[in-house]
Amino acid sequence: MFGAIWRSTLALLVLALATFACEPSDQATGDPHQAVEGPASNDPAREVLSVLDRYLRAVESRDSAAIRRLYVDDGRFVWIEDGMVRYRSADEVLEGLAAFPAEMPMRTTLARTVIVPVGADGAHAHTEFTTEMGEGAGGFSFGGAMSFLLERGPEGWQIVGGHVSSPRER
Repeated sequence: MFGAIWRSTLALLVLALATFACEPSDQATGDPHQAVEGPASNDPAREVLSVLDRYLRAVESRDSAAIRRLYVDDGRFVWIEDGMVRYRSADEVLEGLAAFPAEMPMRTTLARTVIVPVGADGAHAHTEFTTEMGEGAGGFSFGGAMSFLLERGPEGWQIVGGHVSSPRER
């Protein structure tokens, strides 16, 4: 039973990222030798890191209005987990997030984040992650890799889609 619950909620758990542990890495711009420091600016890589930071904070605090603003709402959004489409809208993501107790702590650490510009107003971000859910004996953690496709429009940067996968036990 735990295996079925684990598989059905993995994408949600990844979306339940906590920003307090989100630190820009030394690869945040796609250049493994260039550090990204300071607030968002006219630099798309810094702007995307700022969006991911706001997104993670919104999920951790379960701020549904902020989460909605960070997803495109025109039918293009899709979140894929291990080869399957899991979410197609902010509503579906929020329904999944609501399945967890509001008091359950969620914390995610991102590492080796790379931001790659795509055209004038797009970006692909990929990163390694570790997510901790709950505390004490009932807590658990998992990790892997995730990616985000983002687009800059009139509302600022928004998430168009993403993917998450975790290593499988062999």
